[in-house]
Amino acid sequence: MAQLVGITHQTASKWADKYQQSGLDALKDNPRSGRPITIEGEQRAKITALACSEAPEGYERWSLRLLANKAVELGIVESISYTEVGRILKKNELKPHLKRYWCIGQINSIFLAKLEHILGLYAQPYNPLHPVACFDE
Repeated sequence: MAQLVGITHQTASKWADKYQQSGLDALKDNPRSGRPITIEGEQRAKITALACSEAPEGYERWSLRLLANKAVELGIVESISYTEVGRILKKNELKPHLKRYWCIGQINSIFLAKLEHILGLYAQPYNPLHPVACFDE
């Protein structure tokens, strides 16, 4: 089992023991220390879309600081550090400083309205009577 899920035998043994002693509740994540997540999925998607858009006039490409400032200016977030922007982009394997992406030419109100509609669909709980499917072009 350990090899199947990519963990050591020792780790698998530890989790099996926890399950035997306390049941399913023992398998839940423990509360984590540190600052709670404040950037929601919709905001992350908008920042990702912003990074895929053309850099503002006078700039060849987006920097993390420029993206952070623009996200605040556009009202996507109240505040965000450039390091958090970097984490968001890294999670999506985006490197706007290295190459140009095909994504989006300009972020405008029409694009944002469509983005919010799609993100709203994903935020809904699963309903077997109205399934949502996503297809990449």
